[in-house]
Amino acid sequence: MMATRRFSCRPQSVTAARLFVRDRLGDQALEIVQAAEVMTSELASNCVRHARTDFELAIHAQEQIRIEVSDGGEGRPRLLSPSPRELSGRDFDHLKPPYLAINRKGQVPTLVHDGRAIPEGMLANEYIDETF
Repeated sequence: MMATRRFSCRPQSVTAARLFVRDRLGDQALEIVQAAEVMTSELASNCVRHARTDFELAIHAQEQIRIEVSDGGEGRPRLLSPSPRELSGRDFDHLKPPYLAINRKGQVPTLVHDGRAIPEGMLANEYIDETF
């Protein structure tokens, strides 16, 4: 199975991309679908936030599942060394004490909203869908 779809550069497209993956991989095991959704959310978010362009999502599912996201940005991904005040670019910060204080297992992502930590990616996605 191969499926592709273009998405506009809008925050709502992250949810739409995740739902597209859920729909196309619906015959797979739940844990595979959930992992694919979380990965898709991360990749689509990067397109919207960093590339600031529309993006295309491609799903390839034969013996293995591959999800590709391509955008129209001119830059290339690069390793960052953020200062303590910067909000992104930290890679493995989820294994450091401040993050482990809100999520002792170091799971990514953990959503914190109104003082509540939601440490499971799919639950966080559902919370975002229902709240916003």
